[in-house]
Formats: sequence, structure tokens, C-alpha cells
Amino acid sequence: MIQIYRLTMRFPSGIEALRDVSLRVHEGELVFLSGRSGAGKTTLFDLVTAELRPTEGQILVAGRNLATLKTAQVPFLRRGIGRLWEDIRLLPDRSVHNNISVSLEISGVDARQAKRRVDQVLELVGMEKHAASYPSWLSSAEQQRVALARAIVHEPSLVLADEPTGHLDPDAAHAILQMLRDLKSRGTTVVIATRDARLPARFEERVIVLNKGFLIEDDGETTSAGGV
Repeated sequence: MIQIYRLTMRFPSGIEALRDVSLRVHEGELVFLSGRSGAGKTTLFDLVTAELRPTEGQILVAGRNLATLKTAQVPFLRRGIGRLWEDIRLLPDRSVHNNISVSLEISGVDARQAKRRVDQVLELVGMEKHAASYPSWLSSAEQQRVALARAIVHEPSLVLADEPTGHLDPDAAHAILQMLRDLKSRGTTVVIATRDARLPARFEERVIVLNKGFLIEDDGETTSAGGV
């Protein structure tokens, strides 16, 4: 699903967010991407979604080489990727239903099909009774459930969750993580970024560790240079 070879990201300031990173995430796998703030986790996600272009190296997502991806093709790449942010990013002036449906509208999905999809994902995350609510009416845990519904409404093959439990209490965090694990059971590839080193230890899943831009640990497979 994701193939990365000798990836380096150097910003104009000279800061290297990632250096010589090689890894592979297989289709249908759930992986924890662990590391302290500034380790390069969000930058890696931005590269996988083509929001940034790497200084060096190669990235393939679902067989697409991002180096040769044309600007017009980027929206199609992103429709196959669901993304969760730590700050959630719900639109405050739109209802829960409209927060989820807006991306479908932009994609040209007809209203009847869009409603069906939104209803399905709201039920999947247990928020079907809150379709008419606004984000400010919801708790942080409920907002994150809505954000997850928004991330998966396009039925993506890949979900990138950036600190999805950062502002949640332990019970709410466990519920969100279980929903992400359920996506894996449906065949979706899931990568969860976290600065909480204790979190991956609660689950028997692969853990990749970044530190100051370097990949320092991968308990799932060998990451030495050798191509993609």
C-alpha cells in the first residue's frame, strides 16, 4: 500500500524533518507510527498525501509513484486516503451531516447516494443520532467520531490518523482505536501516528518509531535500503 525508499525531507530553513527513511506498509495492515513531537510523523503523512514533495527519495501509494503524479491527479489520490488530524478540523457552521457530506458534494456524488453514505458512516461510528447537531454541541470524543466518519465516507483504502486520541480520555481513546482496528478487519490499511509510546504497547500491532527524522525501529520488517 505504501512503499517508501530513502526518503529525505529538507525544508528551505535547512531543517531535515526526515532523513533516509525506507519502509513498507502492506495492504490491510495496521501500523503505529510512534515518536515524540518533531519526530517527523506529520511530515511523513503530508508526503504520503502529496501535500509536500520530498527533497530526495521515492514514495509509492497504492502503486502510484508520487514523483510522477500530475497536479490534476492529486485529488484522486487523496480520495483514496482518509485522514484524521489531532485538531479535528470540523467546520463549526455546518451540521454533523454536512461536515461529512461536503467532500462528497465536491466530488460530484449525487445527493441521494451522499445521504446514504453519510448515514452509513454515522451509524458505523455510533453518531447517527447527532446528524443535525453542530460541532460545538459535541464532546471532544464525539467530534473525533464525526471526524472519523468524514475520513472514511469516501470508502478509502488507506486511513492516516494523526494523534487521533491526543485530547481524549482513556475510555474514549480506546473506543476510537477500536474503530480504527475494525477498519483493518474490513481490509483498510491504517497508520496511526502517536507521541504516546505506551499506546502501541496495548495492541499487538506493528510499531515503527521515528526520532528526529530518522527511522530507528520497526518491529514488523527489515527497513535497510534495498528498493521498493
